[in-house]
Amino acid sequence: MSVHPSRLIAAAAAVVTLAAGPVAATAAHAAPQSRTPVVLMLASGNPPRVLAQRRPARFNLMVGGPSIWVKPVRWSQWTGLAARGRGPAFGADVTFQHLGRVTLQFSGPRKGRGHLYFSKLHISGGHNIAHYFHWEWSGPNKGWTQNAS
Repeated sequence: MSVHPSRLIAAAAAVVTLAAGPVAATAAHAAPQSRTPVVLMLASGNPPRVLAQRRPARFNLMVGGPSIWVKPVRWSQWTGLAARGRGPAFGADVTFQHLGRVTLQFSGPRKGRGHLYFSKLHISGGHNIAHYFHWEWSGPNKGWTQNAS
């Protein structure tokens, strides 16, 4: 049985919103004192944990059923205000699917839990899915949640 990519995205948004449990933030590349923000993402585990990275080679939008990720990410911009990268997106639930090339645009730097991090994400591109998605970091218990903007 195949899952339509738009249903996979909707299911991921619902799962991200419902995900709960304590998580631990870890820095992967630089000390949290740096002036450029990090990207936060959930990593699989029980309970899931939050990764804080600069220019990650892989970005996890959602982990656990369903999962959505972009790998490899090629970063063209990383400043104190915004980051922009591109790469192929993949989804997995009942089946594994290539969702096409997407552009990730991070913005809205905020400070929390010892990190300066990007709080907003705009995803554009891909095929057989809606062309524009807006996401907001909702904390370690929820991860990235889809918003209406």
